[in-house]
Amino acid sequence: MVSLRVIFLVGLLAVSAFAVEVKDMLGRNVKVADTSKIVFIGPGALRLGVYLGLEKDIVGVEAIEKKSPNTAPYREKINNEGVLKNIPIIGQGGPGKIPSPEALIQSGATLLVTSFLNKADVNRLEAQTKIPTFAISYGEGYGGQEQKLEAVRNSILGLGKLTNKEQKAEKISEFMLSQIKELKQLNVKSDSIYVGGMGYKGAQGITSTEVEYPPFVLLGIQNIIQDKSSSGHLFVSLESIIQANPKIVILDSLGKEIVEKEMEAKLPLFQMLDAYQEDNIHWVRPYNFYNTNIENTFIIAWEIAKILGAEIEVKAKEEEILKQFLSN
Repeated sequence: MVSLRVIFLVGLLAVSAFAVEVKDMLGRNVKVADTSKIVFIGPGALRLGVYLGLEKDIVGVEAIEKKSPNTAPYREKINNEGVLKNIPIIGQGGPGKIPSPEALIQSGATLLVTSFLNKADVNRLEAQTKIPTFAISYGEGYGGQEQKLEAVRNSILGLGKLTNKEQKAEKISEFMLSQIKELKQLNVKSDSIYVGGMGYKGAQGITSTEVEYPPFVLLGIQNIIQDKSSSGHLFVSLESIIQANPKIVILDSLGKEIVEKEMEAKLPLFQMLDAYQEDNIHWVRPYNFYNTNIENTFIIAWEIAKILGAEIEVKAKEEEILKQFLSN
């Protein structure tokens, strides 16, 4: 009679044979045999899961993903589909806010996907839960060292390989590269443009900016406000914006209510701007909401290109981009 020990060892070897090992965005080797039950932890983690069509595999969710409004395309999609309705909450969510190991174990998850956690925290979480944990990244200052879109693209490829979604991941990656190439070839110009109202831990006013705003980077143009100490988010003074006097102002619609109140309260100052006088203040869709809306980043770039004179059918571009990122 075959002993239980032999049966166990054969079963263990069978599981190991089907296990997949992938290096995550923190350089950790993650080996997992079953990815059918996933919990996404931290800003932007679930977004990448939705891009890959993994929302049906969620067994636990952060409260913030259920409570927040449909400000991000991925969240609008899963809310409309009711995917999270009966999924248990495993923690409040937010940058660096780690759910309790007990809640994660109780969820029955076979894979954890994290963002905005450092290597030590990820290793600790994996050790405490005994659940394979894969770290993604949104680039320098967002849980990694690479440029944002490259970090996200590599995160999608890694997560796709780990979860048997390689074909979808490669399709998104190729689409991102094609978008980057197309936008670069537009060769639009502007040496006097500013972006404000950038979301940062919630909605913000006109003085909230991004030094290397990715839609600008995609078009090869620069924010008129620069800071040698930062390439990411920055709060500046209203006076510095007035002094720089941009000819074009781009405003993130996440901060629309705040910015409109600021303009009403300090209208004489805003009227000093060339952009105001020439009716060159433009609203664009939210760039950030619980980390960066990647599909919106590309759509915003096309919108700005049109503002700068490129002959583009923005609506067609928008539909194409949303389809590539959000259709399963």
